Amino acid sequence: VGPSVVMVEEAGEIFEAHVLTTLSSKCQQLIMIGDHRQLPPKAEHYRLRKEAGHGFDIDVSLFERLARAHELPSSLSGDAVGAAAGGDGPAEGGGGAGGAGSGPGLPMVTLAVQHRMRPEFSRLIRATVYPDLVDH
Repeated sequence: VGPSVVMVEEAGEIFEAHVLTTLSSKCQQLIMIGDHRQLPPKAEHYRLRKEAGHGFDIDVSLFERLARAHELPSSLSGDAVGAAAGGDGPAEGGGGAGGAGSGPGLPMVTLAVQHRMRPEFSRLIRATVYPDLVDH
């Protein structure tokens, strides 16, 4: 099987190796949907986790690496960049900092409006995680 398009849902929870093994020479587009600020991949062995400091960092998804690389220039300028590459953000597979842009070579889109949470709940996370989140 050699798909030309690979779509990864909940990309922040998927091990980098699992994403990379789905890619073939025929793949022309990789679409990753998710939120790197939520659940990371679950690494069973502590020494393989980022916090252990051994450099394996398998609990950091490819999606998170790409999103963090994209956020770096924006965070230096004070802009908040959300959590989506290719379409999905924090709540509902929707919501986030808003806007579209491209960081170092890769396009990233963050949805600006969330439809899933009641406004009372979204206010709890807006101040700390998603400052530009808008309720529908």
